[in-house]
Amino acid sequence: EYMGTPFSKPRLMAAASPLDQPGFWDPITSSIQWCEPNYVFSFYIAEFFNTVSNLPPLVWAAVGLWRGAAMQPLPVLLSYFCPLLVYAGSFLFHMTLQYWGQLLDEVPMIFGVLLLHYALAPSPRAAWSCLALALIVVTAMIVLRESPLPLQLSYATFVIGLVVRSVRSHLATPRPHSSFLLKLSMAAYGSGAILWITEQQICALVRPLQFHAWWHVLTGVGTFVWIQFCAERGLDGKGTVVASTAAGLPMFLPHDSRRRD
Repeated sequence: EYMGTPFSKPRLMAAASPLDQPGFWDPITSSIQWCEPNYVFSFYIAEFFNTVSNLPPLVWAAVGLWRGAAMQPLPVLLSYFCPLLVYAGSFLFHMTLQYWGQLLDEVPMIFGVLLLHYALAPSPRAAWSCLALALIVVTAMIVLRESPLPLQLSYATFVIGLVVRSVRSHLATPRPHSSFLLKLSMAAYGSGAILWITEQQICALVRPLQFHAWWHVLTGVGTFVWIQFCAERGLDGKGTVVASTAAGLPMFLPHDSRRRD
């Protein structure tokens, strides 16, 4: 996705697509350029598919927060704010391609993944450690706004760390459904990452396939399913049930909970 060199000027964009059109939010001020042509489907939406593809993850997170209220542990409920904030920011970013929208997309990514780290093993020490790490990374992102490296390296490190910690937690104290949930979450997120990388390398060839839009959907699935992995661990001793939520994604609630559709 990131076109040009990592140390290009903040407003120096990659060569425009021949399909680009002028739009409402011009001029573009974000420090990165994307594969999808701009303002092709709407004068008010810079990247149509990259924008609307954030809606399914937002719906899943909202449904999860609503159905899990008072039934899932508090750290799990807080985890739903990770996709809510990330995909809301991503919606605004891809709609506008403005630097303020870019920050609304990227800053929640850092805080969000660290919030998931906290939810996996909540404690006051973990909360303060995650907050400190987030502030350090976000400061680096703002100071070095011309480079994508602070975001890319830190986010990749935090995600890989979360996978390692999740696997270790599962192996230490397995739950009935944790293996399935962890594998499904990693498969969805990993597939999205492959599409994200592929689009960066051969943008012109895969532009019609909207790989970045699929990255949004697949990472949304992976995040939601991982939150259910965390919920099952938090509900240990109370029993869990598989409840179908939006789009058939699994959700784990206490045995005595009733459907709230």
